[in-house]
Amino acid sequence: MWSKTIAGAALALTIGGLVWFFWPVDDSAPALPDHFRGRVVTPQATIRFYVIKVGYSADVDYRQVIEGGEARRADLPTLVFFIDHPRGKVLIDSGYGRRFQQLRARFPCWLLFKLIRPTVPPEWSLDRQLARIGVRLEDITHIVLTHAHNDHAGGVQDCPRAKVFMPRAEWDYATGNWSAAWHGFIPEQLDGVADRVVFVAYRPHTPYGPFEQSYDLFGDGSIVLVSTPGHTAGSQGVFVNLPSGRRFFLAGDTAWVADNYRRPAPKSRFVRRLGEYDERAVWENLWRIHRLAELAPDITIIPGHDPDVDAHLKHLPEFYQ
Repeated sequence: MWSKTIAGAALALTIGGLVWFFWPVDDSAPALPDHFRGRVVTPQATIRFYVIKVGYSADVDYRQVIEGGEARRADLPTLVFFIDHPRGKVLIDSGYGRRFQQLRARFPCWLLFKLIRPTVPPEWSLDRQLARIGVRLEDITHIVLTHAHNDHAGGVQDCPRAKVFMPRAEWDYATGNWSAAWHGFIPEQLDGVADRVVFVAYRPHTPYGPFEQSYDLFGDGSIVLVSTPGHTAGSQGVFVNLPSGRRFFLAGDTAWVADNYRRPAPKSRFVRRLGEYDERAVWENLWRIHRLAELAPDITIIPGHDPDVDAHLKHLPEFYQ
């Protein structure tokens, strides 16, 4: 009797799992604006914008990166952005951090890293690279996290003076949800930083471009955050507007590669079902980035991990201004 009950339960779980995995998600396009909303300001202060490659995920199957992707393998870069601004020294994301090699050996991290194989050459460490332009991690005053996955939030503990900007939903999930460690977070990377976290409170009716809610970090239009939940509970994108008129949009992991928003096409079903917080929200935000590229073709859009886009960027010690 018990054997039949166990077999029936196993069958029910298997069928339920298959239904969940293959159940379609609404892939209709959201309503999108026909013009760039919000006030675009050209800052007058001297601002320098640096791109820093701090590691890569080795030999990733591109068919996981984008649904319907080509059968090739690529190293996906991990990027950090440094902005030298008169009102502070700002990081957008913070890379893996000094404790990463220690933390990656813990369960379930090591299991995840069998799939994505993060590679962190010592000479690429954030502190060594910033030292090339005379900046120490202790000098960093602001860290904006596009999200708190292990390859984006690992360095927050290494910057003891920095305020860390993220939505409360991101903090709550990363530090308080038992499943976070199975979805790309290493909660220990955020130990001891609670008193430095500034919760970004996005307000209604603050559109910027095709996005519905925004937050101007310094109030001068140089660094504008926009709410893009989906990949994680509190994902956010970042506009960087420079005095020269050059503009960038840092998409975080809403789009891993440019084709995610250009087509648009989501990540593979496997990645979406096991790694994304809200598939429908990701899809809507891919369409918003797609519309951004149409409305403002002068903006350089930098996806989270695109090797082809990265190959055409200047890297520290070179900079944009």
